[in-house]
Amino acid sequence: MKLIADLDGVVRNLNGYLSLKYDVPMPETWTWSFLGKNIFDWVKHDNFDILTESPPSEYYSVIKKYAAEIWTSQPDNWRPHTIQWCEM
Repeated sequence: MKLIADLDGVVRNLNGYLSLKYDVPMPETWTWSFLGKNIFDWVKHDNFDILTESPPSEYYSVIKKYAAEIWTSQPDNWRPHTIQWCEM
């Protein structure tokens, strides 16, 4: 059996970052907006720093120990920042 984890929201805590930096409440649905901005708008608003500065989630240590793969589906312009986050 292979354990696969999703990157954003499971390994990388984007919502925790937004909550601490901008007081964005934790979303309760997959599709959400706050102050008229969705996650993609918040990433742009934050000049993509969220993608490199977000902390690991509370599940990170378990995923690091047991996950065989990490999957993500994200815009092309997020990828260099995500690679940088993974290297850190």
